[in-house]
Amino acid sequence: MRLASLIGHCSEAVAAIAADERPADNVINYFFRSRKYLGARDRAFIAETVYHVLRHRRRLEWLAGQYFAAQGLPAPHAEALFPSLVALALMEEADEESHAQELAAAVTERAEIPGAQRFVPSARDFLQRTDTLNWPPDPVARLAIEFSLPDWLAPRIVDMLGLDEARRLASVFNQPAPVILRVNPMKAPREAVQSALAAEGFECDPTPLSPFGLRLRERSNAFTSETFKRGWFEIQDEASQIVSLCVDPRPGARVLDACAGGGGKTLHLSALMKGRGEIIALDIYKRRLDSLRDRARRDDCQNIRVRLIGAEDSPAAELVGKMQYVLIDAPCTGLGVLRRNPDARWKVTPDSARELALKQRALLDRYAACVAPGGRLVYATCSILREENEDVIEGFRAGHPEFAPADLAGILSRYGLAHLPAPGAHTLRLWPHIHGADGFFIAALHRKG
Repeated sequence: MRLASLIGHCSEAVAAIAADERPADNVINYFFRSRKYLGARDRAFIAETVYHVLRHRRRLEWLAGQYFAAQGLPAPHAEALFPSLVALALMEEADEESHAQELAAAVTERAEIPGAQRFVPSARDFLQRTDTLNWPPDPVARLAIEFSLPDWLAPRIVDMLGLDEARRLASVFNQPAPVILRVNPMKAPREAVQSALAAEGFECDPTPLSPFGLRLRERSNAFTSETFKRGWFEIQDEASQIVSLCVDPRPGARVLDACAGGGGKTLHLSALMKGRGEIIALDIYKRRLDSLRDRARRDDCQNIRVRLIGAEDSPAAELVGKMQYVLIDAPCTGLGVLRRNPDARWKVTPDSARELALKQRALLDRYAACVAPGGRLVYATCSILREENEDVIEGFRAGHPEFAPADLAGILSRYGLAHLPAPGAHTLRLWPHIHGADGFFIAALHRKG
């Protein structure tokens, strides 16, 4: 497909994602399914360009405004905004003069872009002088623009981490996440999975944190491998794997996964239990549980029982006080996984974060009743916000004196990870810029008695 047409397709995809509440990957998958004429190379080009725009959208919009004002051109109207952002994104990626010339020829065909005839050469020169632009004098305001963060989120990150570390985190958030696999030890050890994948052309290396993880050296569709079809691994980030290690269920135990979703952590828990005992996996979405059933069959996880529940349902009577381990992987803002879902930053507001925190606390209150005396309760989110994490746990503990902090270092010592939490701590934060994993919060409590 000609580059001018690809720019149009990229612009349509960005506009579709901006107008849809669903995650970007869902929207772009539908975009491709409805355009079956696109070949594999065209789809790859569109996806890569669209995700670059999503990661850097606010900065690109600001640069576009500065550029058009400097050129004495009107700001692009709605139909021209996204093509302008796509063109700027492609200019940032154009590492050779020949690429820039090809892009210039393509952009001249996009008449909706103001000054299209001279857009590429003049904008390319403009992008080389960004340090001289009129950035906001406030360093937090500049951070928000430079790293494409909402105005409300940037100061919260700075308050937590300080300006310099906040910039490092924001920079990592705008980089693509690696593809991390979790081996299924019931099928094969990590070394065998690594060798089998290499034989199929998927080179990977052991992950530094999870003893069950492998990191692909290059982004590729490992789902097509025979190794995957045999149930030898799942796609799962290291931070998500560590959540299951904090639960650390023993074979033969009874486990409740109260917010199972598609079942990534459920399957890992089953593997840690060597398929023995029982896992009750709950969720409010049937399609997610159907996916979990399929994945469990492939992975030979036979101790998982799925149950569809209502959003406000109380736990079934036979679960109350009977479960040795309860995991609440709570629905959250997802602000710790912006590498994977870059558009999420624009779909979360302070109000929606507060509403989620109330739901998270309600889930804890509801399912804590299922923990047996002496049992373990683990709460996790993929959010970086304190109000979804420490505040929720502190509020819960204030109202539930029957729960005491668990020693996460002691729990994780079985996996060589005692260094991750502070000594004696019952909470753990994982950061993309520090640990190379998704941003996660984990808390572990035990029920007295």
